[in-house]
Amino acid sequence: MPDSVRSTFIATSFFGNLTYIGIPVLAHSLGQVALGEAPELLATAVIVMTAMTVINNALAVAVFQGGKFHPLSLTHHVFANPMALAGCLGILYGMIGFEITPAFDQVLESLGNIAVPLALLCIGGALEMTPLRGHYPWIATTSILKILALPVIGWLICATLGLSPADTRVVLIFCACPTAVVAYTMATQINADQSLATGAIAVSTVRSFVSLGLVLAVT
Repeated sequence: MPDSVRSTFIATSFFGNLTYIGIPVLAHSLGQVALGEAPELLATAVIVMTAMTVINNALAVAVFQGGKFHPLSLTHHVFANPMALAGCLGILYGMIGFEITPAFDQVLESLGNIAVPLALLCIGGALEMTPLRGHYPWIATTSILKILALPVIGWLICATLGLSPADTRVVLIFCACPTAVVAYTMATQINADQSLATGAIAVSTVRSFVSLGLVLAVT
């Protein structure tokens, strides 16, 4: 397996779309949780998501670079990542207790609502222009690892640690998320396998409807 394919295969197998899919799915599922637990659970999920985003970015950059750490590139991709910055700002906002006007809040909510459709639209355009021939076995395998094997591993860890059902739901939802859209951006910037990244994102996104549905059904 070429280095570019191997690095992209590894990265797309664990780099999850926590922000655009994980958090919205979790927020939607909070109606099934006791009302008093919902705000605390969502706040915990945002903090966990921010930490996981930083870790995911660091690992993905290292993998895409063939295991070689380039400090400047690593710093740029980790600390200049919009998702990590947004999570940190959100935590800071919650700690300060500053309140924004309803009008501005509505604008931010509207912008946030178009993030997922717009990201998937861009990936769809990339699929049209990116040849996937010869990548189908790797695409199928990495998507299975991402949305099937990773949730099983997550469940085993939760069972071993004795986490509560609510905490287990957070972990499993995050594990069952499809490959992050930013994996394609990283593959492009670091000259990794763009075709594999694009295909992995598209296929895992479609298949995640099953994995996320199963997680919500059993937790």
